[in-house]
Amino acid sequence: MRNDLVATMEPDKLKALRLIGFALAGGAAMFAVVATALPFLSGGAPPTDEVPDAGLIQLLSMVHAFLFMSGLIMATVVPSAIAKNVTPQNAQAPYVLRWAMVEGAALFGSVIVLLAGLKGVLPAQPEYYANLLSTVAMVSFVLTDTGRLADAAKGG
Repeated sequence: MRNDLVATMEPDKLKALRLIGFALAGGAAMFAVVATALPFLSGGAPPTDEVPDAGLIQLLSMVHAFLFMSGLIMATVVPSAIAKNVTPQNAQAPYVLRWAMVEGAALFGSVIVLLAGLKGVLPAQPEYYANLLSTVAMVSFVLTDTGRLADAAKGG
């Protein structure tokens, strides 16, 4: 995205934009932690000799993978296209849009992990923890972008 617009952005708007990014990333990360811990804290599914049916979790994980990949592509392409027509007054829009596109998949992935944990699927099939990768990607997007915003604000 165009960092020349960030250089012309008022310091208060830049600070607010970084705060929004940290809030979005922090919320997604906290939800992922809660979704991962809650099944352990609540005891999860009652223990049985049967392997829990992971059909729903598998279907949701495939949908999540599609949404995550689509979100990554859109988060790369759409904000860059919008940035071409952005003015200093609305320079935050491409960043917030980029973060929102990956936040949806991050929250959905955390919900899948929560459901898998509560159904007792995770102990038998820990590969479903991979649904948390979208949260890692979302936090990475925000940290990378806010770092660039800080550098651009300093003139670096």
